[in-house]
Amino acid sequence: MTREPRAPSGFDFHGESLDDIFTVYGEMRRDCPVARSDRYGEFWALTRYDDIHAAERDWQTYSVEPTMLLPAFGTDRPMIPIDIDPPRHTQYRKVLLPHFTPERIDRLEVGARKTARDLMADLAGEEVFDASSRYARPLPTVVFSEHAGFPTEDAPLFDSWVDQIIYARTENELASRAAADEVYDYFRRLLSKRRREPTDEDIISGILSARIDGRSLDDDELLDICFLLFVAGLETTAWGIRSSLW
Repeated sequence: MTREPRAPSGFDFHGESLDDIFTVYGEMRRDCPVARSDRYGEFWALTRYDDIHAAERDWQTYSVEPTMLLPAFGTDRPMIPIDIDPPRHTQYRKVLLPHFTPERIDRLEVGARKTARDLMADLAGEEVFDASSRYARPLPTVVFSEHAGFPTEDAPLFDSWVDQIIYARTENELASRAAADEVYDYFRRLLSKRRREPTDEDIISGILSARIDGRSLDDDELLDICFLLFVAGLETTAWGIRSSLW
């Protein structure tokens, strides 16, 4: 019997779709490795490694602009550098790379291990606990916030904003946009304070002193980078921990 190709026009990768997403991806790779979905204004999904690798290397054909995120995170400008193509992407990436070298990341290990142990100690004796809210999210929030220069005492605010920007955006775009606006306002105040009270070693200090083509980064560029660092540094890392545990 001939099997009809599976082209999921309503293919999604959020919400309830995650419950069986690996089965869906397996079927797509087998039957319809390049699929079109009508979700989020329509998009194409590549599911095989070789196709994805080729597309990632051919930015002239497969641009990331205006955004690589579906749906967008409620911002009116691209997040630097993931939402822009070379050669501009390369310039901004060079600004950030010194903060993510193996040597710089190795310095975080002692503090990261202590934070992990402290979080686990708080769970001692509990047979069942929420690994997401009690471990997976607070661990990167503390470790990355210190690396980036985000005040760790504001972690409760960060949690609320991440929930709205990452998870509410598929159902409530207005809530996501409002949270993104609050994050931008937060970083406007933080950048202003850091200009008055500079520190050393963290990422915010680095981007405030960085130069591209002989000029300093303007306020929009600084804010867009901070927003990306906030979302990627906190929640994507938490996702990695959750997935590992799962």
